[in-house]
Amino acid sequence: AEDEAAALADLSASRPDDSLLNRNNTLLRDGCHKLGWRGEVMLHNRVGCAGLGTCLLGCPLSAKRNARIVPIPQAIEAGVRFLTRARALRIEQLGADRKRITVRSLDERGYHEQHHLTIEAKRVIIAAGAIASAQLLRRSGLGNQHVGRGFLLQPQLPIAASFAEPVRCFEGIPQTYAVTQFEELQHPVHGFWGFRIEAIGGTPGIVATMLPAIGAAGQRLMQRYPHIAGALLLHPDAPRDDSVLSIERNGRLQIHYQLD
Repeated sequence: AEDEAAALADLSASRPDDSLLNRNNTLLRDGCHKLGWRGEVMLHNRVGCAGLGTCLLGCPLSAKRNARIVPIPQAIEAGVRFLTRARALRIEQLGADRKRITVRSLDERGYHEQHHLTIEAKRVIIAAGAIASAQLLRRSGLGNQHVGRGFLLQPQLPIAASFAEPVRCFEGIPQTYAVTQFEELQHPVHGFWGFRIEAIGGTPGIVATMLPAIGAAGQRLMQRYPHIAGALLLHPDAPRDDSVLSIERNGRLQIHYQLD
């Protein structure tokens, strides 16, 4: 509990005032209240937010107290060195207490590998997410038969509605209210279970790719863009042993995933 409180304090986490909820979020909140369901204004790591609505592209005010603003500067001050546009290719065990990491530098756009370098260290922490971490371990011949097996994803179902009046979900903070009526934080078998619904905004590009129509019909739907309200239904999945991440002979990553 103390660690959680310290982390929230570091990130300046707080719940936005109701006055900062945009129309998209208040529609979800009002519907939740009318149905008598449980809901919440979510914690945000914002300081000095002006509700510009560009969160999905980047905040021009740096109001999000994210890794770039909080822990990375603290780490640099403590002596940590960061290598950017660098890809770890392989980890080798040099001895009982020494490891070597082979790294390739990338071009300025982060696409193509260029020069290589090596780093030696007593300890190596792999924190590249469920997929890339397993990929690195597989390439390095490290770990056991469980590496790359049993990982899980978080299915997300987009929900949209078209209103007669403008909603303009792209203005203000896009994601502030959540319906928590159907969440189970302490399920006897699964732990965190159930589902939640969160209001969400979308840029024109994101919304256009998710429309159930293309061409002229898609264009007509996009003309309704200011009137569309959006939300996500988030549901945790359960791990399955037949969900497998593998590296094929040509070096390409293959993911075989089955929803439980």
